Amino acid sequence: MFIRGIGGDWGTTNHLTYTNGIYSLVLDVSGGIEVFKFADADWTGSTNCGVEAELESIELATEEIHQALCSDGVDANNITMNFESRTYIFGFRYLATDDEMTGEGEFQVVEALGSF
Repeated sequence: MFIRGIGGDWGTTNHLTYTNGIYSLVLDVSGGIEVFKFADADWTGSTNCGVEAELESIELATEEIHQALCSDGVDANNITMNFESRTYIFGFRYLATDDEMTGEGEFQVVEALGSF
């Protein structure tokens, strides 16, 4: 799994580590509004994870746990957050697969100690 979209990088640069059921990554963010998703290398439907349509244009808060929808790009919309220029820990927990095309999860972005 990867964080895709931070800093305009929709590729597979930001690889999440998997430990005890949680995917995570410590990442420096330049600040400002960012859009991103949690997804695998191939954008597979059941692991292409964002938010429901009504949340796509809302800036979600850091430090809170949010629900993720995992589906094809039409249903799993981009996550939007407004960041300070700091180091953050991105955490994602994959909760379930309803079928081979969809799933769900939860995510949280918290400020790491220190900043860059």
